[in-house]
Amino acid sequence: WLDALRNDRGMTVIQIAHTDIRRFDDPERDPYDRYLIKLHARASALLQEHADVVLFANYRISTVKSDVGFNKKVTRALGSGARVLYTKERPAFLAKNRFNLPDSMDLDWSVFADAMPHFPTTNKSATEEKEA
Repeated sequence: WLDALRNDRGMTVIQIAHTDIRRFDDPERDPYDRYLIKLHARASALLQEHADVVLFANYRISTVKSDVGFNKKVTRALGSGARVLYTKERPAFLAKNRFNLPDSMDLDWSVFADAMPHFPTTNKSATEEKEA
């Protein structure tokens, strides 16, 4: 039905999903945690294969270590609340794009819309029907 919206109606489909942190057993390295789309693994794979763009949004953060005494250090996260969109996969998360978008950008609709070369629609008849 998503293909019908895109192809027959000429609509751009945007899906939003939550993430889950899961262990990733990398065959070349030690296992590590990464953010994954919060769906069954097969459904997630189908969604990612079908999508032209899969973005990962997160907060911009930095970490700072502070000495709390007794030779013990604590790491704290700092952030202003600013958000960022990632467009390419990294070990910590999945992302992809077929439009050569920058590796990251501010989480702002106007920034994203300006970076997209076009919002693709594949069926001219949907546009022609609207004009008729």
